[in-house]
Parts: sequence; structure tokens; C-alpha cells
Amino acid sequence: MAVHLTHTAAKHGISRARALYVLDHYIWAYPVGRGVTLYMGPDRNGIDLEIGTVRRGDEMYVIHAMKLRDEFIDEYTRHLPWPR
Repeated sequence: MAVHLTHTAAKHGISRARALYVLDHYIWAYPVGRGVTLYMGPDRNGIDLEIGTVRRGDEMYVIHAMKLRDEFIDEYTRHLPWPR
């Protein structure tokens, strides 16, 4: 599947490589509505990120990428396969 980063995804300084890593290794995916799904997981440095995507056919668009917000930490932690 082709993955494209939109200009809004770069707003918080998360690189394409970091976003793609999370998409490949996410811990928890959360559908937020209107076809948007947030994928949450650590990047290669262990920094927890949230990556917002929209799928259109065989393509995925990353529309949001930033450090994991406080509002998701409790639920995200419940999905971790290791203790925190």
C-alpha cells in the first residue's frame, strides 16, 4: 500500500521515517471517525507517537503526526504488551 504524508502531518516535526515506523509497529489503533484512524506506538527511539491516517482505496494518507497526547496515555498504556 502506498503511504503519503500530507503537509499537515509535518506540522509537529515528525519525520516520514518515524511516522512509517509507527505504522509498521503500532501498539494500538483507534478509529476517531470520518474515516480517520490514529495509530499509536513508539518510534525507534522509544518516543510514543500518534499517527492519524485516512485510507482511500489502496493508498493511505498520513494527515497527523505528533507525540502522544495525555488524553490517550491511559488507554494506550492498557494496550502495551509490557509493563510501564
